[in-house]
Amino acid sequence: MAKGKASHIKNVFKKGEAIKRVLYLCSAGEIAGSELSLLRYLQFADPNKYQHLVVCCQHGKFPDLLKKENIPFRIIPFVFSLDRLLYPSSIFQNIVSAWKLVRELNNLSVTFVQVNDTLALKFLFVPLLLCKKTLWFHLRNYEWKRLWVIRLLTKKRRYHCIAVSHAIKNHYRDYVGIPDSSISVVHLAGDVPSRKRARQKESLRKELHLKRSNQLVGLVARFDVWKGHLTFLKAIERVVPQYPNVRAVVVGEMMNPETFPFLVEYKAKVLHYASRPSLKGRVHFLGWRDDILNILKSLGVLVSASEKEPFGLTVLEAFSSAVPVIGSDSGGTPEIIEHEKNGLLFRTGDDADLARCLVRLLNDRRLAQRLARAGRKTVEERFTIQQYVQNIERLHETLTT
Repeated sequence: MAKGKASHIKNVFKKGEAIKRVLYLCSAGEIAGSELSLLRYLQFADPNKYQHLVVCCQHGKFPDLLKKENIPFRIIPFVFSLDRLLYPSSIFQNIVSAWKLVRELNNLSVTFVQVNDTLALKFLFVPLLLCKKTLWFHLRNYEWKRLWVIRLLTKKRRYHCIAVSHAIKNHYRDYVGIPDSSISVVHLAGDVPSRKRARQKESLRKELHLKRSNQLVGLVARFDVWKGHLTFLKAIERVVPQYPNVRAVVVGEMMNPETFPFLVEYKAKVLHYASRPSLKGRVHFLGWRDDILNILKSLGVLVSASEKEPFGLTVLEAFSSAVPVIGSDSGGTPEIIEHEKNGLLFRTGDDADLARCLVRLLNDRRLAQRLARAGRKTVEERFTIQQYVQNIERLHETLTT
């Protein structure tokens, strides 16, 4: 059962010498790819080998979901908002929370601590420096600023990194100086829907009052400057003259806008572009949704337009639902998509090239169906949750014995 009070924390771990106890540290309270992949792992991890505790630094949908899934967790709240960071009350809270975190990291009988995201590395580096446990870092995003923090945390201590793609591994090797031997690549997993879930009727078209003739294209991505929203909208704008019935949906919301105020400006820029006469009424912004299967089942094409996508979890989601995918040719996406075999790749940031790919799939449904079938087969053969869990547990076994 999930626990939220300090007095109960030490009781979440059962006694047993053969069981490894792992504490996961998450900076965010909301849900994005980092939190979703951790949740899936915890749902399928072997309870006879591992006991888990998740420490969240924010309230939000993620700890709520952990509670719903009966995954033990605790919230140690930190203030990450840049406009409140220097308030006396915020300084006091962060000092108290940092002290509590250090105490829990060192006093709990955990085998190791796994940091689930790079934001936690940078904001919580002082408690992590004082942590006496072996540290695991899950490298899920490109980082270009304050790399000295990561260098400091990996100096003269026992640690290991898990990168979500070879592209991310190469980035941290080249820019941070982490040796190859200290980084293992474990690709994330897709979520192949059960037959019962697959039979569920999609309802998005009815929700949006769309006609059967409307061809639906989607982008599932939180609002961030590298997620390619404008590239996507510009490509749709190019496609509209040839396919006036095309409609676009954008699924996702901002993560930590109080910490990164530039995201508010970015979202406003995207919404402003979508209000152009050529796009007005053709783009639907759905915000954060917990019915992604329903969304995907409604799409004719999913687009991943990110610039240097670390991996591409939404690509696997679409593959799992047998939806044809177009992705950018940078970052980790080409480690999933093989051009013209299980999807299409376009030149990153080139909206004209993306538009050409969209026209191909809207024009040629046989090609779209062939790619969709191949995409689902890709997940079933290479990116199952069972493979993901086994790969993580194999690393844990190898490097903690």
